[in-house]
Amino acid sequence: MGASKNVIPTEVGIQNIMKRISYWLLPVFWAFAIFLMSSQQGVSLPSFPYSDKIAHLCVYIVFGYLVMRALVKGHSVGTYNGVILSLVIGTIYGFSDEVHQTFVPTRSAEFLDLFSDMVGSFIGALIFGYVANLSKKS
Repeated sequence: MGASKNVIPTEVGIQNIMKRISYWLLPVFWAFAIFLMSSQQGVSLPSFPYSDKIAHLCVYIVFGYLVMRALVKGHSVGTYNGVILSLVIGTIYGFSDEVHQTFVPTRSAEFLDLFSDMVGSFIGALIFGYVANLSKKS
């Protein structure tokens, strides 16, 4: 018989798990903030063309940045895969947000909102990748 493995997590293992979890606190908090904002009825934004799309874009730039940070720092995901995963996570969350809005009076789901969410997640991930790359060079 082979040697039995220690199934009790070591202190280093627990610290590693806690570190990974800590990187996900901000994206989860931001996702919750998005959910709360989406739950508001009759929100009025500045009245210029596509102001709501710009709001979606900006909110999801932050989300994409935070998700990318969690993936890269918490899970050692490479830049390319991190950007792709951030885009996928942002798109899935944006889709769920649009579905959620169909249940909120005075709100509706729109494809262009989802598209803005996708683009924002992508831009946010790219910004984190660029900043992380700059810090490696210095």
